[in-house]
Amino acid sequence: MGDAGTLLLYNTEGVHRHLMRPWVSCALTHNCISPIGAQDTGCR
Repeated sequence: MGDAGTLLLYNTEGVHRHLMRPWVSCALTHNCISPIGAQDTGCR
């Protein structure tokens, strides 16, 4: 049994197209990964 911090992904075209590509695209776009006004100093 997995814990709450576990994510299981299947290597399918749908997962790549609808989940992984948007995640990677966001990670490579500064305004997406760290939008203006967002807290970027970590949790307090």
